[in-house]
Amino acid sequence: DWHSVVSGDLRKQFVLKIFQALCPEVTQKCIDDYNKAYPSRVDYIKKSVNFSFETENDLFVNSKSKELYIGLIAEKIFTLREAISRFSTTTTTASSGGSSDSNDERRNSSGNNNGNIKRKLADVLKRTARSIGSNE
Repeated sequence: DWHSVVSGDLRKQFVLKIFQALCPEVTQKCIDDYNKAYPSRVDYIKKSVNFSFETENDLFVNSKSKELYIGLIAEKIFTLREAISRFSTTTTTASSGGSSDSNDERRNSSGNNNGNIKRKLADVLKRTARSIGSNE
């Protein structure tokens, strides 16, 4: 059985790679700072960690070979990075539009856009999880 060949350390590395694809800006120092200043962001990080573990485990359990497992992990990481990149570009474009004399309005609308972007990203992640699950 190929499952016994894959070490726990390798699986942890894959979980970390999935998490880094989801939250490329997050470091340990960043998490410590967020614990103090941004409790809502910590919740997002915890959900991202849980998503990373669940995703890796689903791919591990449902794959028929080590090669398929590694391929699906790579595909998942690529898809997440692509989605994050697409949404950051959308956020940057949306927040840079508007007149230069309305900085407060731009900040407020940018905050609202971040909420919308997070919801859209969550939808993409759900669709991605379903589509990768159906490829097996």
